Amino acid sequence: LGNSISTSGSGYLPNSTIYVYIFSTPQLLGTVKTDANGSYAAKFPIPTNLAVGNHTIQFNGYLANNEVRTASIALVVTPKSPTGQTFNFPS
Repeated sequence: LGNSISTSGSGYLPNSTIYVYIFSTPQLLGTVKTDANGSYAAKFPIPTNLAVGNHTIQFNGYLANNEVRTASIALVVTPKSPTGQTFNFPS
């Protein structure tokens, strides 16, 4: 595919790590470190072997109060998916 996703968010534990996965078959897309305010911005490549169809991108991290935060967004891969798709993760 050669596409990537851009994402950003806030409200996380300052200076912590967020793990970003893609599912149907779980694959770690990467990690991103939050800043001193608990915000982040990152771009992750979509695996080239990702099958056409429905998938889920999952973000796993901690809130500022140390509670676990897991959030997911849907991703549909089509044979002609545009490059550089941007997904804004809600705060």
